[in-house]
Amino acid sequence: MAENQPSEEQIAEWKRTYGELSLIEHEDGTWCIISKPNRITLDAFFANSKNMIKAVETVIKNCWVVGDESFKTDVHKILSAAEHIEALIDVKKSSLKKL
Repeated sequence: MAENQPSEEQIAEWKRTYGELSLIEHEDGTWCIISKPNRITLDAFFANSKNMIKAVETVIKNCWVVGDESFKTDVHKILSAAEHIEALIDVKKSSLKKL
């Protein structure tokens, strides 16, 4: 992680509070930590799926833990975070079997 990184103790405390966490680092050295989206956040994400910026912004704002506030407002950072949304959602594979 870049400058001003939180301590391992702080990260452990956030994990106890927020659950699973992910770090997003921008090429300019800024970063943020967000938690795994809950169902309400996912519903809002998919409701806004026709507007990628708004959809990703919804996840960032609703799952925010700590970091550079520009991730909430800078369209370029929001778009850079978009490539990680699938990993954040962590959809498990399933199978379909005809009976």
